[in-house]
Amino acid sequence: MKYLYLVLLSLVFLYGCGSASEQEKKELVKPIKYGVVESLGGLTTRTFTGITLSGSETKLSFRTGGLVTRLNVTVGQRIRKGQLLAQLDQTDALLVLEQAQLDATNAQVQLETASSSFKRIKQLYQTNNASLSDYEQAKSTLSSAQSSYEISLKRLDTQRSQVSYATITAPMSGIVSSVNAETNEVVNPGQAILIMSREDSDDIEAQVGVPERYISQVKQGSATSVRIPTLSSELSGVITEVGYTSAGGTYPVISSLTNPTDGLRPGMPVEVTFSFENEKKE
Repeated sequence: MKYLYLVLLSLVFLYGCGSASEQEKKELVKPIKYGVVESLGGLTTRTFTGITLSGSETKLSFRTGGLVTRLNVTVGQRIRKGQLLAQLDQTDALLVLEQAQLDATNAQVQLETASSSFKRIKQLYQTNNASLSDYEQAKSTLSSAQSSYEISLKRLDTQRSQVSYATITAPMSGIVSSVNAETNEVVNPGQAILIMSREDSDDIEAQVGVPERYISQVKQGSATSVRIPTLSSELSGVITEVGYTSAGGTYPVISSLTNPTDGLRPGMPVEVTFSFENEKKE
């Protein structure tokens, strides 16, 4: 009987120890967070800032230097094709043109005189009333007068061109976006006096600077995402130009907008997002 009691007591003790061990195990188990690992396909996006530009922006300059006497345009002014925008002092050029016209008139008179004399000497020579030397001399005089007249005409055309170089006319209808000179200012040939662009939102492009780290991955024809913070607009674009040389550590890249919106103007801040594919990255 005593032996049976001891056996029962041992079993109760072992059961209690087992229950305590299971309880401790349950207290040690803690919740954890988990996630599913998936392949991203190697696609990386980068966003760069820039400004909007007009695709038809044109810099206008004189082909000759001089004093600006007329500049009756202002920034933001709408102009029409063929409109006179700026003009240089033409006093000296007009005097030279007048002299060239006078020289051409005199050369024409000399040509007419030489031609009449040649016809007369030719008739006399054919009737044996003039010598061969007289005929050859009249022929030479006519040829010289013809050359002088042609040269005078070329000089006249050149001087007319010089006069036209002293004016700037609008090559297209649009808006003046910049004026870089003033009346009574002396300018040099080729100096940009005016900058104009076409008044058309479909003509607006986005230009950003891409660091050299990513420029090799930028390809013409690739799609971009364009954001105009000023207008709160999300637009689409296509890369049309990729710069070959850097400017301040970045390369200029131009994205043409495929779905422009109203209100777009050159000079607005823009954010362009590029997508770069990398096969080694997952």
